[in-house]
Amino acid sequence: MKPFLKKGFTLIEVMLAIALFSVAIALLGLLGGSVLSVSEITQRTRAMSAASSLNAELQKLSRRPASDFRGNQVMFDSMLQVLSGKGIVQLFVYQRIVNNDENDLETVIAAADGDGQRMGFSTLNMQDFKSKARGSLFRVIISAASSNSEDFMTKSGDIPTVSAYNIGKNPVNIFKLSSKATPAGYTEGYLALNVRFYVESMPSAQGSWNMDKTFKPSALVHSYNTVIVR
Repeated sequence: MKPFLKKGFTLIEVMLAIALFSVAIALLGLLGGSVLSVSEITQRTRAMSAASSLNAELQKLSRRPASDFRGNQVMFDSMLQVLSGKGIVQLFVYQRIVNNDENDLETVIAAADGDGQRMGFSTLNMQDFKSKARGSLFRVIISAASSNSEDFMTKSGDIPTVSAYNIGKNPVNIFKLSSKATPAGYTEGYLALNVRFYVESMPSAQGSWNMDKTFKPSALVHSYNTVIVR
């Protein structure tokens, strides 16, 4: 008697194979998503920690006398002038090792340009950054928050309007103070700020670094509003 030869798969076997394949694809998708989420959570946690240090520094700076800035204006008035003119202040924030101890880190807040220097921050020391920085480099963009008095906001009718500020070829939407927000004419005792943290591409160890070309709006990881007072 010839042995019975099975020439194909049953319908149940085919359906079972399809089901197992679908489950495998779903698991791969979940695993890939979880890896991305962990990375995002790590960056956001670091940004929130850096934001705490920055916010504390902003509060201290807003109360310092002009003499602390070597004759410059106090930070509150300087912030008014920049946000009613240029529209944003850019800073860089990162952590660096102290005394060559990898377990001892401090937060560094550095000015991206002259506007940050007017607030009392030192410029980014590239040599220090390249040798001692650990973790992420964040670009911080500070602009006016929409919760400021409408009397001092750029607006259309009674509604504050959004303006586009270009960093390199990338526009950033911001609210902007109007030209009335001068140190002499600003009658409010507070200034509401919007603070955004973007993950910045790390400058290479060699060569120059064009900070406008490395900015990516999609790299936003944290945003919050704060207030400084006169």
